[in-house]
Amino acid sequence: MVGSRESVQVKQEDLDWLVYHLLLARSGQGRDDLAAEAGCSRDDLESSIARLESSLLITRSGEEIRVVSIPEFILACQSRYDTSAPFVIEGGIIREKKDRS
Repeated sequence: MVGSRESVQVKQEDLDWLVYHLLLARSGQGRDDLAAEAGCSRDDLESSIARLESSLLITRSGEEIRVVSIPEFILACQSRYDTSAPFVIEGGIIREKKDRS
């Protein structure tokens, strides 16, 4: 739906779901446009982006925000939670794990 939306109070999970799907539909749009389309404040949008990034569902580089692919998601999860994984992901770069215990 195009046009301005009135800002409404929604649950964090609902906002995150909406923001994720808006990014899927149109990655690369600006934060102001994204906030307007989601019907939330810029602060609420930034909080949602941080939660989605923490959950490994999106990644951002400067102003660019994009949804991660399934292979990227799997690698990020393995890097974060599998202590026996032979690699780590640092700043979006896959590196060999130096301290392999």
